[in-house]
Amino acid sequence: MKKIVALLLALVLLFGLAACGTPKNNEGNNNEAKQLGFPKEVTVYIPQKEGNMLDKSGRIMVKYWEKMCPDTKFTIKNTTGNGNDHAKIVAEAQKANDGSVIMFHGAGAISQFYSGEWDYNLADHKYFKAIAGNIGQAQPSGAVTLISADETRFDSIETLIEYIKAHPKEVRISYTQGTPHEVRIKLILNYFGVKADDVTEVPGSAQDIRTWVQGHTNTDVAIITETQAAQDVRGGKVKGILNSVASRDLYTEDLAPLKDIPIVPEIKGVKAEDAMGLVCAWPMTMYGPASMPDDLCQWINDLCATILKDEDFMKQVKALGSTNTYQIFTLKEIDELQQDADQQIKKVIEQFNKK
Repeated sequence: MKKIVALLLALVLLFGLAACGTPKNNEGNNNEAKQLGFPKEVTVYIPQKEGNMLDKSGRIMVKYWEKMCPDTKFTIKNTTGNGNDHAKIVAEAQKANDGSVIMFHGAGAISQFYSGEWDYNLADHKYFKAIAGNIGQAQPSGAVTLISADETRFDSIETLIEYIKAHPKEVRISYTQGTPHEVRIKLILNYFGVKADDVTEVPGSAQDIRTWVQGHTNTDVAIITETQAAQDVRGGKVKGILNSVASRDLYTEDLAPLKDIPIVPEIKGVKAEDAMGLVCAWPMTMYGPASMPDDLCQWINDLCATILKDEDFMKQVKALGSTNTYQIFTLKEIDELQQDADQQIKKVIEQFNKK
């Protein structure tokens, strides 16, 4: 976990700097792509609905690829399900080792494998290879736990936990499956001895969850992204009781409504030495079939890093809000992040579901 946090906090130093990559112009990219066997057509799978942050950030990167590799046609495919269909396509596309099959997702989706919703584990080297980071928040970003403004049974993460223990199964908790949010709230609940049998889980889409908690219907507690939470808190219909980050240092203007919400080190009962371990910060990542050769993966990794030199595209990235930028990782670093996330998520899911 310390490795994850250290690598992600290093992004702060890289934010806004120009990255050095081997591709220098469109003609050179096309020539290198041909030499490496990069195909004329590439399908990019985004295992979530069109319009969410993963989709928006992924589309910016694909548009950049289209600019840098004009001889290649890129097709984006979104899913309306839980993402297993896309993960299965990539995992079983081992003959497509030329980069013709790519998927964008985050390591938080590993939780779907351990929850039995996915057939394959993103961290499994037999099926997937992590190629590079994608566009995401440099901070690292957190997940905000919200309650309705008219909630009277509890008003903080501490009183929520007390209430859950006194009223098993009564409290409904919602999150979007396949995101770090699920793992983040379970980490906190595990820490204070709350298990799956003590709450009622009500997974849903990000928009559904926001609607539910604002209207105090279908759910009592919602876990959503910082950017969405800032908008909703500003609206006055919800109250934040926890932001799963370790520091406020990188709060930007759009996150100002979150400034008074407690963060993990401020939770009563959390030991200082345990605080960092309760913060999950996994980057959005590009994956390919495990059979993709390292030299091709390295070329894609280098190509992606050059987006930091493109002012027009960085404006699009900035427009996503908060501290979004391209996340720079070497092939070794991005793989290490997947393996570390795998071990942590496996432990969290097993502990939470343990009776």
